[in-house]
Amino acid sequence: MKNVFLLVLLCVFCNPLFGQIQVGLVREQNSKRKPIPGVQVNFSGAVPTISDDNGHFRLVFQGKKPGDIIFINEIRKPGYELVNEKELKALKIGMKTKN
Repeated sequence: MKNVFLLVLLCVFCNPLFGQIQVGLVREQNSKRKPIPGVQVNFSGAVPTISDDNGHFRLVFQGKKPGDIIFINEIRKPGYELVNEKELKALKIGMKTKN
């Protein structure tokens, strides 16, 4: 089973029509930052999404603001394992995770 390293590069874009938008990148561990397409990303309070061909994904949160805590529901792709789930259990909107 391949290991997955998820680097969530959280960038805040304030847009009153869409709430808080967070963008991230899914990549394979120890692969020189190789992106992983087709990963299902689901956080509570956000519309579930799937990473694109370059491993990028976008989450849209309604009623959240920078500093609010968000919780992971699921990040998965068949044949892969999420290796940094502990770091992703609870994040703050507008904050970056460790590399």
